[in-house]
Amino acid sequence: MAMSTTQPPNQSEILARAKAQIRGLVDEIERLSRSDLPPDRFYTEFLHRLVAAVAGLGGAIWLKEPEGGLRLACQMNMDPELLNAELPDAQRHVRLVRGILMAGGGRYVPPKSGNEQEGNPTQTILLLAALGTQHEIEGVVEIFQRPTVGPEVCRGNLQFLHEMSARASHWFKSRRLQNYSDRETLWQQVNQFARQVHDNLDAKSTAYSIANEARMLITSDRVSVGLVRGRRVRVVAVSGQDVVDQRSNLVAGMRRLCERVVATGEPLWFFGDKTNLPPQLEKALDHYVDESFAKGIGVVPLRRPTEATAADGRMAQGEIIGVMVVEQIEAELTPAALQQRTELV
Repeated sequence: MAMSTTQPPNQSEILARAKAQIRGLVDEIERLSRSDLPPDRFYTEFLHRLVAAVAGLGGAIWLKEPEGGLRLACQMNMDPELLNAELPDAQRHVRLVRGILMAGGGRYVPPKSGNEQEGNPTQTILLLAALGTQHEIEGVVEIFQRPTVGPEVCRGNLQFLHEMSARASHWFKSRRLQNYSDRETLWQQVNQFARQVHDNLDAKSTAYSIANEARMLITSDRVSVGLVRGRRVRVVAVSGQDVVDQRSNLVAGMRRLCERVVATGEPLWFFGDKTNLPPQLEKALDHYVDESFAKGIGVVPLRRPTEATAADGRMAQGEIIGVMVVEQIEAELTPAALQQRTELV
């Protein structure tokens, strides 16, 4: 048999291939940063390419919240103990990340290092770099590196993270501009909504205006309005319907749910979790979900405006005169966005 003449690749060939692979990942990150991907997908795609480029074990992306808080936006192979906010090690780790968020720059932190206030409780090296530019820090990118990686390689990888974070700033800037545009459009819709719902003094006509216009403003699948008379609720308007069939199972179930919520005096929000719901609310909610197939439901009491002040100095609450039901059946609005837009309405 003839012997194979194929030679194993030498060190220079291996190095050339590695450089080519990294260049490819850098090009992909550049394209991602100039794309219009939604946040969740951008963070995931960006993080996976960073981890691959530095041969890391995993990583995380932390984002700055409006009030200075910190939110985990995306993670890959993160130690489960770091995800439990009640554990002291997780709290030390979060304070370490927050330090980068406040000061900018970056650090590489050896395994099992730090102090009682902040530190790295894991068996891996942590590479942390501010996400964005020196003028606008959006968050922190974190990479979990093998403990055998030397200091020089860690410093090189940290510099790479800084460069990629600066490139990602293009995506954040585009996102902010889009948010400003969306906000302007939203306020135009709010002004139009306010004019339309104050255009008529008839309660039923106004309820129909609220149901139909609020559905578009909130971008939910269905909005309904009920009027409160004593302890009873009558559903008088359902978006997209000219007539409300009071005998239908859907309307009857909605009426019972609204009456239970009005009795509590507090809004009800349901997104699949019924933990800690009172039994009377849980039973009415179960019945209505079976009829409506809604994935998300908000039942919000509508109160009469008041200028009175309560004993504790807060604005007193007026009597409940109506109730609004907002439902998500197929729409993909997040629970937080659904609540914010509903409160605006």
